[in-house]
Amino acid sequence: MQDLISAVLGLSGIIALGWLFRRLGWAPLSSVGVISKILIYVTLPALIITSFNSTVIEPSLFLVTGFAMVAIVLQQLVAFHLLERRGGPREQVFALLNQGNYNVGNFAIPFLTTLMGPGAVVTAAMFDAGQGLLVIGLAYATATAIASGRPVTPLRVLGNALRNPVMIAYIGMVALRSLDITLPDPLIDFTSRVGAANTFLSLFMIGIGLQVRLPRASLTRAAHHLGVRYAFSLTLSLIVWFFLPLTHEVKVPLIMLLWAPIASLAPALTAETGGDFQLSSFVTALSTVVAMLAMPLVLVILT
Repeated sequence: MQDLISAVLGLSGIIALGWLFRRLGWAPLSSVGVISKILIYVTLPALIITSFNSTVIEPSLFLVTGFAMVAIVLQQLVAFHLLERRGGPREQVFALLNQGNYNVGNFAIPFLTTLMGPGAVVTAAMFDAGQGLLVIGLAYATATAIASGRPVTPLRVLGNALRNPVMIAYIGMVALRSLDITLPDPLIDFTSRVGAANTFLSLFMIGIGLQVRLPRASLTRAAHHLGVRYAFSLTLSLIVWFFLPLTHEVKVPLIMLLWAPIASLAPALTAETGGDFQLSSFVTALSTVVAMLAMPLVLVILT
């Protein structure tokens, strides 16, 4: 327990350090864009390559991908039809991009790496592969189509997903390991050094961008969206624990992922498609604070 508390405090300290740098003017909000590109194009793909290279892809891990896809679709459908059915295109765009997604790469993977080790990263990667096609591909393409009046096509969905280097790393490494192919040691030595920076950079970036504000006009909508999200988190956690035929080593990180915050890309995608950027920023920040408490608590309860 002492080691867990120490690890959580250390991870939270990195977030606090990023927030302090922003407050002192040493790391302005504009630096988030630069750090985000380093994470997406360099450190996270390197971490995925390193974590997967020595891992045997058990068939059961594909159940994690399938479960993620079903869970995400259910949440998006509920939000789209229940919360925003009368709100018009702007609110429908918000529902698609702010429900049924999880900050795996920048938040959950650093936590899981520190608290559980590299094995948990593989579970997170298989989960993220499932959400990548739906969130980066289908949800974003659908939201863009709603905002612009254009039709959603399978080619546009696939193109959106495959332009993401993290998704390419997932697909490539799953394919290689399914064929029992490993990459050479000099390359893995390089990716392990680069990937080691992912935890610090990702949490430091979250600290820079963390702004928990409470706009009164949006409070009710925020409560509704977060209420639906955490009702799903609890229900899906019980389904994983009692019904999915997975090992304990896979179930624990999978349940922790269900309490991860809203994806950090959600506010940017919401703004780009004409949705409510202020509300998206608020619920994303608040979900980050909740996740910092909920994910370690899940680990304590289940282990």
